[in-house]
Amino acid sequence: MRGLIMKRKTMGWLIVFLLFIVYMLNYMDRSALSITAPLIEKEFRINAAEMGMIFSAFFIGYALFNFIDGWASDKVGPK
Repeated sequence: MRGLIMKRKTMGWLIVFLLFIVYMLNYMDRSALSITAPLIEKEFRINAAEMGMIFSAFFIGYALFNFIDGWASDKVGPK
């Protein structure tokens, strides 16, 4: 019984660690677009207005998925 409790605690901390890593990767991914914007503009020969459209499309997709993700997490629950 005691071993099972320790195993659950260890598993809980592993999940927290993995969620932290995933969250950090998500943040770096969102930040990378802003950092690489000048390189993208130069590589594809686009102007600031077109780059703004790219950022807007990214934001709209990101925002819409947050609503879908929230709905899905409410349906599934923390099981």
